[in-house]
Amino acid sequence: MIVKPTVFVLGAGASQPYGFPSGAKLVDRVCRELIGYEGEKITRAAGGEKLGARLRGLGHQVDEIVWFATELGMARRYSIDRFLEMRREFLNVGKAAIADVLLDAEHDYRYVDPVEHDPARPEPLSATDRDWYRYLFDQLIRKDPNYFEQQARLLSIVTFNFDRSFEHSLESALATNYGKSGSELESLVRRLKIVHVHGSLGRTDFGGTDDRLGDLRQAGAEIKIIHEEANTEEAKALLCEARQICFLGFGYDDENLQKLDVRESLKGKREVHGTFFGKQNAEIQAALRLFPERRITPFPGDALAFLRTVSVILD
Repeated sequence: MIVKPTVFVLGAGASQPYGFPSGAKLVDRVCRELIGYEGEKITRAAGGEKLGARLRGLGHQVDEIVWFATELGMARRYSIDRFLEMRREFLNVGKAAIADVLLDAEHDYRYVDPVEHDPARPEPLSATDRDWYRYLFDQLIRKDPNYFEQQARLLSIVTFNFDRSFEHSLESALATNYGKSGSELESLVRRLKIVHVHGSLGRTDFGGTDDRLGDLRQAGAEIKIIHEEANTEEAKALLCEARQICFLGFGYDDENLQKLDVRESLKGKREVHGTFFGKQNAEIQAALRLFPERRITPFPGDALAFLRTVSVILD
């Protein structure tokens, strides 16, 4: 196996600058679209006009859809995954709802979000302040294709996200910088190892096809919720071989860390870093306790600030 000196482990926060929702926002959007759930008040129970119609097209009944969304909203969880772990009778409809929202996000994908205000800063966050893909790809694609291939050998990606924004952005960057297409482009993209621990939205085109119900069926079969069997062996192998591991936009869920077997796979690592953007001291301390000997250096900023501050092993 080729040693990948640096491994990036991506969580939901890594995709948020590009229009993908956080776990909490995904919960709120599904509830809002299906039943108009606001706080503890149900304002509408029609099963949703768009999302609900597609779920009905998959064979889910209105009563099931409304029951799922009502229970999800009242559960007050920060992720649909966590709710489905407790209420597995909703697994199929829940996974379809997740896939539908994320396929919409892929379809509406933005290279950067509009300017967004962070109350912790006196000025708004500009696009340049958030776009870490751009910063990373500028390092990887600095010279000719041979240079990219050399850099890609030094990096691998382990992602817990279902969306495919990272590989789509990489493919677009390689295509436009090098003027490549077809098999040449595919060969270049494959040089950078990307492992989706919980699966992805399927083998359809980025953003889905004209057959949305077919896309949802495929995505539902591909994506895995926390308690389901995941693609962990390949991810753990990459972590064990790495010299430097960087958790970017990660939520530090204990079960996800257990899937990576961090107590074993991080043994002897010289450098383990993690972004803790927006987290408070108690949350940071709780996450640190999940790592062997608290073997992770917390970084208070987001992924872009991290890459601009911490020396990442590439060339």
